Amino acid sequence: MKLSITGVLTSFMFFPILLNAQSLDPDFGNAGTVVTDFDGDYDQAFDGALDYAGRVVTMGRIYIDADWHTGVQRLLPDGEYDTSFGNGGLVELFDFALTNTLAVGPDGKILIGAGTTGPDGTVDIHLVRLNEDGTMDSGFGDSNGLVLSVQADIVESCFSLAVQEDGKILIGGFIGEYMTAPHLLIRLDANGVPDDTFGDAGVVSLPLMLDHEYSSQIIPMADGTVFYLVEGPESNVETGLIIKLDSQG
Repeated sequence: MKLSITGVLTSFMFFPILLNAQSLDPDFGNAGTVVTDFDGDYDQAFDGALDYAGRVVTMGRIYIDADWHTGVQRLLPDGEYDTSFGNGGLVELFDFALTNTLAVGPDGKILIGAGTTGPDGTVDIHLVRLNEDGTMDSGFGDSNGLVLSVQADIVESCFSLAVQEDGKILIGGFIGEYMTAPHLLIRLDANGVPDDTFGDAGVVSLPLMLDHEYSSQIIPMADGTVFYLVEGPESNVETGLIIKLDSQG
């Protein structure tokens, strides 16, 4: 099994591919690595995933003209840029900052999760979805994507995303202060509408179980159940939790 790893290399995005989790894959990119420059002062990789065709999709923050934006790239399985995506394999999303995570649906569409400052001055969850060719999906939210506010005047953040086989979207994050607030797990239908069959109007709130917690990963199963992975310190020991929810939350 080959593993893709995203990281940061000075002002570039750095994407090595490991073969059997032991050594760099010489058949990928330049001796196992791909370095991408989005022409920003700083480019930071945050997340990556494989799509149905084995293409590598990665996302990060790019710093241009004293402001943060988002860069997305798609590579072919051999590490070459996928020129059918965006501009030579790259897409830049300006005025879309605070990005943390991405997920790729079974149809190849790319979902990106971030935060945005809402009208009440607090941060709300902000999602953008790209079509398979890298253009904005006009059927998802409005021209700027989809903004979710579960509760007014409280910070809400998105730190993990997943797309179920049926296209429903799962969002993991916090409601309140990062690491010390309850977790949110939200499920939307494929068009971005809260799924009333899940939790309370599409939202499940999970109490804090460790001293501090980080939203880590969402793993949807074929039968609709969801595994939600969190990590954080408990009595100064780094600890992981696996929470299982049924298909109704």
